[in-house]
Amino acid sequence: MRILFICFFFFSNYVCSQDWWGIKFGVTTVTPTGNYDSYDFDFIDSFTPSYEFGLFGNFQLSDIIRLKPEFSVREYILRQQINSESLYEITQAHRALTSDLNFDIKLSQKTSLIFGMGVDYILHIKNNQFINNESVEVTQLLASQFTRKNRYTPFSNIGLCFKLGRRVFMDLEYRHLLNNIKSGNLLQGTLVTLESGGVKLHMISTTLSVLF
Repeated sequence: MRILFICFFFFSNYVCSQDWWGIKFGVTTVTPTGNYDSYDFDFIDSFTPSYEFGLFGNFQLSDIIRLKPEFSVREYILRQQINSESLYEITQAHRALTSDLNFDIKLSQKTSLIFGMGVDYILHIKNNQFINNESVEVTQLLASQFTRKNRYTPFSNIGLCFKLGRRVFMDLEYRHLLNNIKSGNLLQGTLVTLESGGVKLHMISTTLSVLF
């Protein structure tokens, strides 16, 4: 046991000295597109920024390839306006724990290509209905109210990383939902549900990363 503790101590110091871990924070937007559901989502109207923050790893595999695992908290918001006698709008905020595994391929001294996959674990969904910009009803769904299968949403990732300094980076990333989800009931104030359907989510995030 003492030998294991000593090995862990030296390994931890070695890892920390190699700039292998860091923090990242930024903004995330998401827009849905429908394939065969009855409601046609408006890509532009749904564009609403929210937040993300977390930890990431930076492991060098070769001269041009790095492995970047990431663990973060992310919230993304869907928004749709429905024109009627009064302006009716629905927002749906998804808060999730995210685990990503990305590869970073060096393209130049300042730019690299990012690609990989990730999974979101949905913590809760908050639906908000507005009439003439005034909130009229708020409902929340917790993770315990979803089936175990529907709590997990897998994404594929691709993007660019820009080196701003020795320890500072900016990522521009696109995430694409691998599972189709289902459009919700607008009359009940829901835009999408986590059940299988014909809706894809397209997420764009811009983040700043700082190595320890």
